[in-house]
Amino acid sequence: MIYGTFRPMFHGTDTLPGCWCPMVEVSFSDSRYPALPNVVATNLTALIDTGADFCRIDTELAKRTRLTAHNKLPSISAGGTNIVDVFRGQIILGDGTILDVDLCEAPLRSAGCQYDFLLGMEALRFFDLTISRKENRITLQFVGA
Repeated sequence: MIYGTFRPMFHGTDTLPGCWCPMVEVSFSDSRYPALPNVVATNLTALIDTGADFCRIDTELAKRTRLTAHNKLPSISAGGTNIVDVFRGQIILGDGTILDVDLCEAPLRSAGCQYDFLLGMEALRFFDLTISRKENRITLQFVGA
């Protein structure tokens, strides 16, 4: 079972609860082999976004961990459509669950976001998800592929 909380989505929104979103703590592995994680970054934050198709990784984190793109895809957002690099990696959740996923790059931190990853439905479809704003708790329970 993975637990998270609501946190400010952007810098400077600490006092605006309407700008808080569900997030969980994660680590990141650059391994391409599901059974062999190679953790290259810890103490990272992932936004849970049920409206997103793919998972996203912060552009600077992808550069810092020296990921190599294996594809390019059109990425549609409020800012329009862009062609972005796609990386393969593993997001490791607090209970040790490893999500072996494709990650589209996105300038998250440089845009003011307070998270390093965006967990889209590519990853969330494997979980039962409970969001309780009243209790300030997010629960993800892995149910399998």
